[in-house]
Amino acid sequence: MVEVQLKRAVRNVVLTVPVSFSQFQLTRIERACAMAGLFVLRLMPEPTVVALLYGQHQQQIVHDNMGGRSENIAMIFNMGAGYCDVCVTATTGGVSQIKALSGSHIGGEDIVQNIMHHLLPNMDSLFLSHENNEMKAMGLLRVAAQDVVIKLSSQEIAMINVDLENGLRICKVPGQPEIRGDEAYMGMDPLEIVVCSAALEGAVASEVSDPLGSLNLLTIQATPHSLGIEADGHTFVPIIPRNMTIPARKEM
Repeated sequence: MVEVQLKRAVRNVVLTVPVSFSQFQLTRIERACAMAGLFVLRLMPEPTVVALLYGQHQQQIVHDNMGGRSENIAMIFNMGAGYCDVCVTATTGGVSQIKALSGSHIGGEDIVQNIMHHLLPNMDSLFLSHENNEMKAMGLLRVAAQDVVIKLSSQEIAMINVDLENGLRICKVPGQPEIRGDEAYMGMDPLEIVVCSAALEGAVASEVSDPLGSLNLLTIQATPHSLGIEADGHTFVPIIPRNMTIPARKEM
């Protein structure tokens, strides 16, 4: 699809992955790319790539406001179907540093399942035979739960009215808890931000020149996992702790 859009062959790629991916998984991805004839310029956790684009936005804001070097600290939250990533980044004076980075295997699918059980607590006992009508009802319930997740991300309550047939009808109004604090940054499209961030990282990695200087941003990365060696008794001995600035070197 990319080659059709660009009308030329693509060989260099920037890939984003969940923070929870292990080194084994990253190696497998690189091998798959090599088999496909692709060279991986960068293989980075998604929130760190987004931090680059956010830092570039903040740098542009500072430039438009005629200077200012106050540190801007932000939390970047990214949730997929089967993972959840969070990182804390600090941006000041053309430097964006990842302060902390973490991820888990809990994602949007888990939230959908929880909402389905909230709407129909006895769901597991009702849908045991897996007949066509039960599978259809399960699909309707899933669509309703997914719609609730989307609505509650931007509004406080969501109305649900779904007919599961066989005398089952759900009519509820779930609401989100009130959370006080800073509002979310609305300067970037959440549906496109990862792709745009990866494209920006690709431009930086390819040393693309920018007369406007928007690519002149230093990003200091951090390791999402502790790195170490296996000692006697199959015990893991950490050498580089998690969230340490990389590249790093430590001798023992």
